[in-house]
Amino acid sequence: MSREDRVVRSGEFKAVRESLSLTVAAMAELLAVSEWTVKNWEKGKYSPPPGVAAEIERLEAYTRRCVDAVAAAAQGREAPMVVVWRMTADMPPGPARTLGAAWWRSVAASARARIPGLDVGYPDEFDEVTGSRDRTLSEAIGPSVLPPPR
Repeated sequence: MSREDRVVRSGEFKAVRESLSLTVAAMAELLAVSEWTVKNWEKGKYSPPPGVAAEIERLEAYTRRCVDAVAAAAQGREAPMVVVWRMTADMPPGPARTLGAAWWRSVAASARARIPGLDVGYPDEFDEVTGSRDRTLSEAIGPSVLPPPR
C-alpha cells in the first residue's frame, strides 16, 4: 500500500488535529473540505479518503520543521523570547496565521521544551520587558523565522 493510499482512521485523524492544536475550521481549510466533512470524519460517520494520510504527514513534518526553526532562532540568544497571540486575527499574515494562533502556541511550547530559558508570552507581556511594541516585535522570535510550506 502506498503512502497516498494509507487509511486514516477517524480517531487518528482527530488525535492528530488536536495534537497540532488545529481547529476544525483550520483543518478543513488546509484540506480544502468543509468543516462538516472534518466533523463527520472525526465522528466516524465517514472515513477520510485516500490521500488524507499523506496530507497529514506533510502537515506534521512542516510543524516539526517550524519547531526546529524556532529552536534554532533561540540558540545563542541571551534571553530568547517567542511571541504568541491570543487570537489568530491578531497575528501577522503568513503560514502561521493560516494554521492559527493555537498551532503557533503549540510550536512555541514545543520549542520551549527543547531550549532552557525560552520565554513565551503575548506581545503586551513582552512590551513591559522591552519598553515598546516595536522593540518586542523586533527582538522576539515570531513566525517570520518559519520555513515556507512545501
